[in-house]
Amino acid sequence: MANKKQNSEWFRSKRLMTEAFFELLKEKPKKRIQIKQLCERAGVARPTFYAHYDVIEDIPYEYYINTWLRSFSERVDQVLEKGLSFEEFSIQITECAIYYWGNQVDVYRSLKGAGMESVINQLFQEGSKLILEKTGRSRDLSIESHWFDLIIEIGAHSTFMSYELWVKTGMKRSAREIAILATILTAPDTMEKVKNYFGDKL
Repeated sequence: MANKKQNSEWFRSKRLMTEAFFELLKEKPKKRIQIKQLCERAGVARPTFYAHYDVIEDIPYEYYINTWLRSFSERVDQVLEKGLSFEEFSIQITECAIYYWGNQVDVYRSLKGAGMESVINQLFQEGSKLILEKTGRSRDLSIESHWFDLIIEIGAHSTFMSYELWVKTGMKRSAREIAILATILTAPDTMEKVKNYFGDKL
């Protein structure tokens, strides 16, 4: 019984802090959220925050890992089943990510205003890693570990840059067009050229 109560309190305090974070983000979209401020809004003690998180950015990161990335993973599996070319697969799955974050543009702008836009880039890195792992298994690709990490970073950064450009220009282009842009920046032949040029230097 005690363990159940402790688990209930654990999840309750996490939920309260998550709710408080997004409330404060909406109310003060261009101000840095302080841990003290968050704890006061959530009604929890400061040590409780550190029992769950290291830094304030961990809250939105964890929230979207448990929501967006889970559904994104399912979408990757669905698109893989279509047996598309690698290029078309890349476009469709990148479009899915761009479209989702297009609907979350207010959150992105608020995070950016609070100096936390790196959270979105980190999430894109997780998405890029997930795609590479799944395509690596399903297409039997062999990628050396140091290139694996580099491709993840480049893929995530290119998608993030394309998304930022989309937002800055008023989202006038379609999500697919932005996905095509991001895919061009990380096309397999581009990565092959990088690998051929640098060899084992990276």
